[in-house]
Amino acid sequence: MAKKKGKNKGYSYRYNKSGTVTCREYFDMPNGTSKQLSATGKTEEESRRKVKAKYAEICKQGKQIKSKGYTVKSWCKYWLENVKTNLKGNTKDSYYFSFKNHIYPILGNVKLKDITIDHIQKAVNKVKKKTVIRNGVTEQITGKTVKEIFAPFKQALGYAIADNKMPYISLEILDMPKVKKGTRGIRNESEQQVVTDYFCNKIEDKPFKLYYAPIAIMDARGLRPEEVRWSFMGRYQL
Repeated sequence: MAKKKGKNKGYSYRYNKSGTVTCREYFDMPNGTSKQLSATGKTEEESRRKVKAKYAEICKQGKQIKSKGYTVKSWCKYWLENVKTNLKGNTKDSYYFSFKNHIYPILGNVKLKDITIDHIQKAVNKVKKKTVIRNGVTEQITGKTVKEIFAPFKQALGYAIADNKMPYISLEILDMPKVKKGTRGIRNESEQQVVTDYFCNKIEDKPFKLYYAPIAIMDARGLRPEEVRWSFMGRYQL
């Protein structure tokens, strides 16, 4: 059955084929946004009671956060969902997993108002010691990856400082890993060996002019072979 409007009541409801009634109503959330809540019951009155109960629970949780103060975890979640709303899907996912896998386990329960530069530096030092498995080989996490993990966290804290949610701390004095500028160490040893063999004349030229440009670019810019291959697909059969 079509959706109907509650007469002068500010909510809408729908009769379902199962005989139940679904009620929908917009509410002002504790974080300042507006959100539509819905609930289903046997009658219109029951569904409205359930919607009101949902809103009451949300308000209760909001008051608890406000009275106790944000933790690092609750603040990062709020920042990601309500502040960084322009993030693309892949970027938002990378921020989410950086928080979930690296920040929350170390700092998640720390109150935002109590966090210090020492807390953050110890977290950086712990993450620097982590290892990852690449091609079946266990390697220490790179300095570039560490910086990428903490970049969104520093953004979130910077917003909290600007919004008076926490005391000012200088995030610039953090001792972050050094990453060499102008280098892109993204090729593994086997890929690098292909380039080395080519320039050592261990790979036959077929002909030299055809392969020189993409291989030279790959070696100079640190690109992977497949990245260069796609760049030249329109002109050459590589």
